[in-house]
Amino acid sequence: MQLTKEEIKIIRRYEPKFHPYSILSSNEARGQTINYLIIVSHGCKQMHDSGYPFITVIGCGSGSTYYDLGQHDVIHCESRCNIDSYGKNVFRLLSKYKPWKVDKCFISVSSFSIGDSSVVTEKNTLS
Repeated sequence: MQLTKEEIKIIRRYEPKFHPYSILSSNEARGQTINYLIIVSHGCKQMHDSGYPFITVIGCGSGSTYYDLGQHDVIHCESRCNIDSYGKNVFRLLSKYKPWKVDKCFISVSSFSIGDSSVVTEKNTLS
């Protein structure tokens, strides 16, 4: 996982136990409970094929265990959440009701989805 010194410094302001070398892989995240997500937007130096900057997602599990949930160009959220800013381009997403669980079949793809998309019906779609 590539994080700049400034991004690490910003995260450590709120996460003193955070160390980029101790982040576990997305394979190890499968089936784990995630208390919140750390979202890092890396700016426009390196762009995704879609034309948008990459977004790095780090999951925080129990005991300050961190998981690399990949780089994405979009985050799709079907769950109510709170968003806090840690600083420039670094955010925390926290579930409003209960922690999230990483799917047992999770793989990192372009779009990062949070929540259960099966709850979307015709009655609650935008027209």
